[in-house]
Amino acid sequence: MKKLMIIFGLLMAGIIQTAYTQDTITVELSSKAKIVIYTKDREGLELVRKLDLNQIIRQTTAHLDTQNVAKNTDNKVYEYDFNTNNQSLNLRRETRIDEPDTMVVYNRNNNDNYRYRTRRRTRLFWAVDIGLNNYLENGKSPQDNAGYALGSPIQSRYLSVGTYQRSRIGGSKSPFYFQTGVELNWYNFVFQNNNYIVRGDNGVEFRDYQADNGKGLSKSKLTVTYLTIPVNISVRLRDKYGRLGFIFGGGAYLSYRIDAYAKQKFERDPERQRGNFYLNNWRYGWEAQAGYRNILMFFRYDLNTLFQEGQMPELQPFTLGIRI
Repeated sequence: MKKLMIIFGLLMAGIIQTAYTQDTITVELSSKAKIVIYTKDREGLELVRKLDLNQIIRQTTAHLDTQNVAKNTDNKVYEYDFNTNNQSLNLRRETRIDEPDTMVVYNRNNNDNYRYRTRRRTRLFWAVDIGLNNYLENGKSPQDNAGYALGSPIQSRYLSVGTYQRSRIGGSKSPFYFQTGVELNWYNFVFQNNNYIVRGDNGVEFRDYQADNGKGLSKSKLTVTYLTIPVNISVRLRDKYGRLGFIFGGGAYLSYRIDAYAKQKFERDPERQRGNFYLNNWRYGWEAQAGYRNILMFFRYDLNTLFQEGQMPELQPFTLGIRI
């Protein structure tokens, strides 16, 4: 028989209207039974001292016997209201937990003393990533006089929209999770000065737009769009109330290029040229994540080069960003 969870609560008369931080008294009877009492303030604690807990427990177990819970293999939570006038219990709510590995957590920040939240083994969600791009040449930043050197660090922006599935590894209290998904990524590389990218007959070229056309640029960039499948393992730590704390993780990703274009911007209408610019169709690399509660930072580093083998320069992109 699956573990039967019985959470016994007392609603204290006369103190429901005011929100206080609650104290919790937990009595562990065995690995399969516990009594949990919540009080809002000192007055509630004094009221608990006057109660006949033996009588309350007899009433509770008598009700459970009538429900044939010993023969029921479902996990359930029974919630009761306690009438202080006649020392009686009234069943308030009976909640079935469909999934054996669901964790039931007391939400102490909610004004409803007996509201719980469940955390399932598998969760589907979507997220948006924003960040900044750059790349390395032979493990170092390109020299400033190189035609492919990037401009201001905050100009080369990264954007990603993805849908994900995260599954817990192990039991209901395990902090380990496996996650995968599908993303659509936009990488922007903004060049400095009047440099711009051209697809030449024999390879990719970075040229000076002022020298070639007699006028300067206000902005020049290369934008590459990828479809990405990330896979990672994470550790998600929680406090005793089930609230998420620190997050650590790492993994890998594989991407396929679905679009690319170069854009030169002037004071008025910009110019845009689509092409592959000798870019690699596939990209792969590793990822690291760290965060706290709802703030998650990530770092991605490509293990292969941005451009095809044999094309100069040999650049390896990386991204630093935040998930929202």
